[in-house]
Amino acid sequence: VALVDEARGTTMTAIEKCESTELYAVASAAERYCTSTFEAYMRCKASSDGDPARCESQAVDAVACANRFQANVRASPSATARLAELTKCLDHNNMQFDKCRSYKTAFEQSAAAFEGAQGGGGAD
Repeated sequence: VALVDEARGTTMTAIEKCESTELYAVASAAERYCTSTFEAYMRCKASSDGDPARCESQAVDAVACANRFQANVRASPSATARLAELTKCLDHNNMQFDKCRSYKTAFEQSAAAFEGAQGGGGAD
């Protein structure tokens, strides 16, 4: 999926289609997976007076890292099953993680296997 900003003549890859509950469920694990990439974008944005247009390459890298994480989850039967359990729990409990801790822990343990293997976006 690509987003095109015709005014600037730029294209940016978007995060692959994802339900809001799923995105909410994976956010903390994806943040750990892409720590250095996300931090590079935030540092750039802070040093550019908050203008995200000056940090397009860092933004593209951050989105690409999130997409890699999502692809790893979908490629892992264990992580996919744990994520399905977590999103079902969140859906049934009004998005309250405190009622879904065991499912969140199980998902994060299955996703932890990806964290050191993504090539430049995870915790360095």
